[in-house]
Amino acid sequence: MKEKYTPGQGCECHAHSEAECGCDVDWTPREVYELREQRDRLAEALLWAKKEHDARIAVFAYAGPVISAEYERLGMRLMEAKHNATIARESALAIVKETKKQQKKTTH
Repeated sequence: MKEKYTPGQGCECHAHSEAECGCDVDWTPREVYELREQRDRLAEALLWAKKEHDARIAVFAYAGPVISAEYERLGMRLMEAKHNATIARESALAIVKETKKQQKKTTH
């Protein structure tokens, strides 16, 4: 946008509006230029966002199945670890129980 622009700037026929002017001077309101600039900035931002979105969708389309498979694999490993922990706990409790039983036999 032009710096310090005012509608009719440069008019030499001393008109008060475009309807009165015969100089072929730009009478476009400043707001129109500001809105055009804002529109252009928003269009650029929208284009960037669309490209970014498309890129993310492409990555997800490629990586999604890999991530899902890894998630599934980790879930299975977690279940296995929980199962092993339960077995270890039960074994430890059985050992403690057997040890206490043996101690009672030796003390009596």
